[in-house]
Amino acid sequence: MSSSRPDLSSLKIDDHARKRGGFGRVMSGIAAGGGFVVIVVGLIFAFRGHKPVVEVMAARQVKAGEMPTLLNASGYVTPRRRATVAAKITARVTAVYAEEGMHVHEGDVLARLDDSDAQVRLASARADRDAAEAAIQDLEVQLDLVPRELHRAE
Repeated sequence: MSSSRPDLSSLKIDDHARKRGGFGRVMSGIAAGGGFVVIVVGLIFAFRGHKPVVEVMAARQVKAGEMPTLLNASGYVTPRRRATVAAKITARVTAVYAEEGMHVHEGDVLARLDDSDAQVRLASARADRDAAEAAIQDLEVQLDLVPRELHRAE
């Protein structure tokens, strides 16, 4: 059996026969650099006039009675300069009359607090005081009656 296959070894290219370096390599480097510059310039022009997208949402107007409490917190004021600001009661701030950086004097009202709890405690304390005064008057009357009761019993 004879082999009818062609001999492919004759198609082999010798590596030493190729030219190394030369004009082709320089031109391919210049073309790659030019392509990179074209892409960068294209990106700059594409994003140069690009404006950011702004989302817009309509807000409904809230009436004074509907306004929910956004923040309910306890705390204290810490000024930049040494100053003591304190309330005599613990309550929610209902109005602020002074802003940061304003000049204030001693005795100026800086904020208004919700004093409804303090008013209830004050009314309760007054009622307790009135009840104690009535009890004292009752005890004084009984104290005046004790000597008479003792004399009668003797």
